[in-house]
Amino acid sequence: EDGAVLVNLGDMMSRWTNGRYRSTVHRVLLEKGGTKKRHSVACFANPAYYTEVSCLKSCCAPSVGMPEARYESITAGKYISDRLGLMYEPPPPHDDDCNV
Repeated sequence: EDGAVLVNLGDMMSRWTNGRYRSTVHRVLLEKGGTKKRHSVACFANPAYYTEVSCLKSCCAPSVGMPEARYESITAGKYISDRLGLMYEPPPPHDDDCNV
C-alpha cells in the first residue's frame, strides 16, 4: 500500500509480548516486471547481556483479559545464545552495563 511502513520485529519481542506480536520471516520480493521503488532501512538493537527478558505486565495476567505468561524470565544474553545455538561462556557482569 502506498505510504505504508512495515516493521519487522525480532523473536525477543514475541517473548516480551507473550506472543501477542510475533517475528516475521524477513524477505523482500519484487513483483516480476514491477517498477515501484522500495527502500529498506535496517536497525538492530539488543539489550545488555544481563537484562531480564520477561513478559510485559500489560501482555499477561493479571492484566484484564490477558493469558498467563507463556515463557519464564531469561536474560537477553542467554536467550540470544540459546536461540543462535552458540556455545560460549557469558561475560562477567559489569556495573556499567546498560540495562535497556
